[in-house]
Amino acid sequence: MTLDFGDELDDAFTGGVNGNQPTPTEDDDYVFPHVGAWVVGWLSPATAMKLSDGGRGRVWCAHWFEHPPVHVRLDALWRAWEKAVRSGDDHALIGWYTYDYDPTMRALTDGESGPMHACSPTRHVPIDPLPVAPLPPGLFDSPTTASALLHPLPTASSTKKTGGEQAIPELDLDSGE
Repeated sequence: MTLDFGDELDDAFTGGVNGNQPTPTEDDDYVFPHVGAWVVGWLSPATAMKLSDGGRGRVWCAHWFEHPPVHVRLDALWRAWEKAVRSGDDHALIGWYTYDYDPTMRALTDGESGPMHACSPTRHVPIDPLPVAPLPPGLFDSPTTASALLHPLPTASSTKKTGGEQAIPELDLDSGE
């Protein structure tokens, strides 16, 4: 089965490497001017999946652009697609599908926990962002302050010498640390 979306879209699907056009270079404009044009002109026609009415299976919201997590991730997906198309590498798009498109679309269209889980193709439901508490003053004044909270270094009292210069952190197996 051959899909025919017209010459312009066919060339976008093949990245302009099907012999009809030269491969775009880094100095050329993008194939699509923005993520919205890419979603309408490429992603939607190129994506076929069974959709549910929300809550289970795969979901999609026609107002995807009103879901910030979807908008941001599709923008990143579009930019990666543009880079793959412009690379001139025949294998770049298969890598894009495998490492970018497939996991992104699985996450975005997840009907149980994805950012459009309450939506359907005909119903938009705004989803609240993650709740956050006020940041403690000074927490991010220096990169090392925040990093130390996430990745604490062993202290002298939590290490033991092994006869050489190296100190190995002791593990307290009873406390799970």
